[in-house]
Amino acid sequence: MGRQREADYCWFTKSGPALARSTVGSLQTMSRERSAWPVGKQMGKHAMSSCSFGMIQWCQFDWQSFATLTTGLAAVLGAVIVGWKQVGIADRQANISEHQSGILGRQVDLEETKLRAELFQRRLETFEITADFILHIMELPQTDEADTRTKSFCSKMRESQFLFSNPEVYPTLVSFWEKGNDVRLDLRTSRAEHENGIKHNPERTKRLMEYPIWALNTVETLADLFRADLAIGMLTRS
Repeated sequence: MGRQREADYCWFTKSGPALARSTVGSLQTMSRERSAWPVGKQMGKHAMSSCSFGMIQWCQFDWQSFATLTTGLAAVLGAVIVGWKQVGIADRQANISEHQSGILGRQVDLEETKLRAELFQRRLETFEITADFILHIMELPQTDEADTRTKSFCSKMRESQFLFSNPEVYPTLVSFWEKGNDVRLDLRTSRAEHENGIKHNPERTKRLMEYPIWALNTVETLADLFRADLAIGMLTRS
């Protein structure tokens, strides 16, 4: 038994290194042959399907490729988020513009209504001053109040050229002014004749008697002259 162990030891000592070299050489040869195989033979169908996804070969996917892909995805996601935000901002801006347009429209309507109200007031003043002038036409040359009344009517008469849409207003007021001048002339002449003992002119006396009747009749129909421009509906007309 001891001799057998000694014989085995001597064989291993002599043959061991050669056997190891032979085994290593065989493994290297197999490795080189396997590396020369096609990818399908090296990895098999299961390995190939688990290594690839679409056009991406995950076995060849390194950190630089991952960083590039991540950066691209982040850029796309950022662009989508920015786009959503811009759409929201654009919608809010559109709403704000719509509200501003509505406010501007109401302001324009308010200004137009204000201007119509002011115009109505000035036209109404012209009507009232004209009526007052006609009713007191017989007092024109006698008092300071009559002088003030005359000046007010003269001012409104000139202004009426630009205030009224009815083209008959201004010429009619001018005729009232001329009527007032006739009244003043007849009254002064008649008074002078009386003070100097001169006989009154019958035609002049007749006119002086007719002036109050004319005044009453004129005031009664005066509203018709101003009606188109003093109707309440003009305040709300668009």
